[in-house]
Amino acid sequence: MKYLSNTQVSAEKSQRYINSLGKHFARKIPVDFEENEIIIRFEMGICTMSAAGEEMNFVCAANSSDDLEIVKDVIGSHIIKYGELKEVTVTWTDQT
Repeated sequence: MKYLSNTQVSAEKSQRYINSLGKHFARKIPVDFEENEIIIRFEMGICTMSAAGEEMNFVCAANSSDDLEIVKDVIGSHIIKYGELKEVTVTWTDQT
């Protein structure tokens, strides 16, 4: 995939949030639960999520900038649904 973007979000329960997000998306779309990461497979792209300590890491990829924006919007909107994260601003860093 040609377009990439990543973000990090701090959370006390980072691994729990990552697992919960993966299970949520797995009800509707393919999700791969690997040993150290979870890969969400949207039609328009993917998002790889991992947790280390109190940091959650998200790397999104798509074949077009428009599709990448959709993936980022979906992931970002779901991150802030958790109580501790409702006030978090998700800031993405696009890579070319």
